Amino acid sequence: MTDRPAADALPLVSVVLPAYKEPLAVLARAMDSILSQTLEALELIVVLDDPGAAGKQTFLESRASLDTRVRVIVNEANLGPWASYERGIAAARAPYVAVQDSDDESLPERLEHQLAYLRDHPQVDVLGTAVAYVSESTGAILMERHYPADARTSVRRFSPVAHCAVMRRRELGPSLGGYDLSPAYRHAADYELWCRWIASGVRIHNLDRVLYRYRQGDANFKALHVRAILRDTVAIKRRYRRTLGFGAVDNLVLAAEILGTGLPANVVLAAFYALNRWRSRNRSASGPS
Repeated sequence: MTDRPAADALPLVSVVLPAYKEPLAVLARAMDSILSQTLEALELIVVLDDPGAAGKQTFLESRASLDTRVRVIVNEANLGPWASYERGIAAARAPYVAVQDSDDESLPERLEHQLAYLRDHPQVDVLGTAVAYVSESTGAILMERHYPADARTSVRRFSPVAHCAVMRRRELGPSLGGYDLSPAYRHAADYELWCRWIASGVRIHNLDRVLYRYRQGDANFKALHVRAILRDTVAIKRRYRRTLGFGAVDNLVLAAEILGTGLPANVVLAAFYALNRWRSRNRSASGPS
């Protein structure tokens, strides 16, 4: 465990957490999961994307007064999650930037493990982890999702890293561009980013250990927008299939996803869980530990 830095010391990791309509208890849980990390030399940048929520702003300012590692940015208007991430990343002071969703939890050693790996592997630019999908209502683990060690092996088939569990080098954004904020990809801008960055030579790896809890409930983004996510994913694949060199099997997967956009949302969500349970059970290569 590192000593907590002085208030004026530069952090090692900046964590960006957009906040919108989640209950205060849920937001506090997400923030606490970062502030209780074994790596203490961090800053937590909370971007409030609900400028009319005076009570939430007061809560955040109170947390910032109690812990100097907390910084609060309030959007003047609702910008959406991707633009909020961009605002937080632009304000980051640390050489490494991680993200955290406002309704999830990072396990205590997440940042310590990711920072150590990126320091030991200077050729790697972005690092994700395995994640546990957890029921918001019961706390039961619905599944664990493990990603390939090297994202290049799978980006043509599916999003090869969990966005919510990523740490990356800060300099990537200014040199390669950040999230595409156009309406065409608003439900899958993270996947567009990985496709574009991998096509540009960015190295994305994953740790094969669960360091993040992805909370699942009726109000979860994926549950609410699963068909739109699939639709945008199809559009992204169509854009990048030549650049990324899609093969016959990749195009068959794309064709199946195109058909899937016409299915009911509950069927698409059930298929998502079934497919990713199968992938995690049958992954051919374990990630770095």
